[in-house]
Amino acid sequence: MGPQAGSSQMMGPMMGMMGQMMQMMGQMQSMMGGGAMGPGMMGGNAMPPSEKPGPSAETPGPGTRGNIPLAPQTVEAGGVVVDVIPLNLGDENATSLDFRVALNTHSVELNKNLAQIAVLRVDDQEIPASSWQGPIGGHHVSGVLSFPATEESGQPLLQGANTVSLVIKGLGGVAERTFTWQLGQ
Repeated sequence: MGPQAGSSQMMGPMMGMMGQMMQMMGQMQSMMGGGAMGPGMMGGNAMPPSEKPGPSAETPGPGTRGNIPLAPQTVEAGGVVVDVIPLNLGDENATSLDFRVALNTHSVELNKNLAQIAVLRVDDQEIPASSWQGPIGGHHVSGVLSFPATEESGQPLLQGANTVSLVIKGLGGVAERTFTWQLGQ
């Protein structure tokens, strides 16, 4: 068998492997662009497109307060990556203030109810969470964390506020993770 015959016999398996590699690269690219990878992981975003909230006719799109953008934020500490997207801070008719929260780790058990360890700081007030709509436990957890939209007096919580901060306490051995947005009022 000459050099020509050996190389043509190897060409078939090599072409097959290259095809598989191209397919894998396409899958990776769709994960990055489609959001299945977390921030800092090849430039993707935190949540799959099916979980990303979209604007509706009734409410402004997520991440806005009037014309002011409220960008998603990420904090990585204590072996846990936490991604937060404010969902409806610009909706004056909202009955709750909601945040999409995604927690990802490979070293910590995420067995805490976020409603019990999160508060919303609005200027100098601290408001406890009203609910966590997501699983408790595992290494990849996402859901919606909600807070009351009004004070006990019925006054809108964000009326006249300059800043709002979501604070998650005691997750993964980190005392506090703080996500702050300027409301620009």
